[in-house]
Amino acid sequence: MFRNVFELKTDERTEIIDVTSQIKYIVGKSSIKTGIVNVYSKHSTSGVVINENEPGLIEDFIKALQTIIKTDSNYKHNNIDNNADSHLRSFLIGNGVILPLDDGNIDLGTWQSIFFVELDGPRTRKVTVTVIGDWIWQKSLNKYGKTLIKVKKWMHIHVKANFYLIIRL
Repeated sequence: MFRNVFELKTDERTEIIDVTSQIKYIVGKSSIKTGIVNVYSKHSTSGVVINENEPGLIEDFIKALQTIIKTDSNYKHNNIDNNADSHLRSFLIGNGVILPLDDGNIDLGTWQSIFFVELDGPRTRKVTVTVIGDWIWQKSLNKYGKTLIKVKKWMHIHVKANFYLIIRL
């Protein structure tokens, strides 16, 4: 398992930010080839979704959220924070997605992107990316002819036979 948290700053109350490149970078750092990727926001007024990155569609999605859940309604939670609409919208879209990982690549459709959805900004937010699956480490021979496989910079495993080591989580 590999876990990484990254931070992003939002500029608008409702904003949709494409985080696909950040997620792909983190997956690349994980060295995990096959498994799943969980992208999660622990904030109750935000969400994570997958869809097409087309400007008109992004505007339509924001408008749809604002139409389905009105900003200026008599919500009971507004007596506490005055952001009930943001919480309710988050209920609808969810705080995370799980994606398949195949040969070290996130298995997205042709037009799909991963989005962080800000519903109560501007704020500084954290997104947690957890990659779970199989590490496949290729062999490399040291001067003694043993296979040296680096699992971490500080830990080495010596294997006498010439094969791939598959570490199952």
